[in-house]
Amino acid sequence: MVGLDGSDDSHRAATYAADLAKKTGASIVAVHAVGLLEHVGNAGAAMQTSLATEWVAPFRTAGVMCEHRLAEGPPAGTIAALAQQLGVDLVVVGTRGAGNTIGVIGSTASKLVGESTVPVLVVPRPSM
Repeated sequence: MVGLDGSDDSHRAATYAADLAKKTGASIVAVHAVGLLEHVGNAGAAMQTSLATEWVAPFRTAGVMCEHRLAEGPPAGTIAALAQQLGVDLVVVGTRGAGNTIGVIGSTASKLVGESTVPVLVVPRPSM
């Protein structure tokens, strides 16, 4: 499973997961979790389109089977619960999400590591 939000870090996580899935023969469940989906209106449709096209491009490029889901709820808890429910082997996320510009690891990645019963791999940013 890969948590995606359209950020550069999310793209790095998707690329890493695509490479890992290709090497191991695994498939991917790509998830974008948003709180209060019923209130996002047309933005929800735009998110679903981005998820289904741009955000999962690394999986198509790698030739990896990918299912994509737009899920309602706080990202960390929603991804952790969905990972357990689906019985995935690993959750891959970027270091920081679209809204986070400070700190070494973002709040979603940090919470996910703490909440998930499934192993979580946090893909780091390249060293500068």
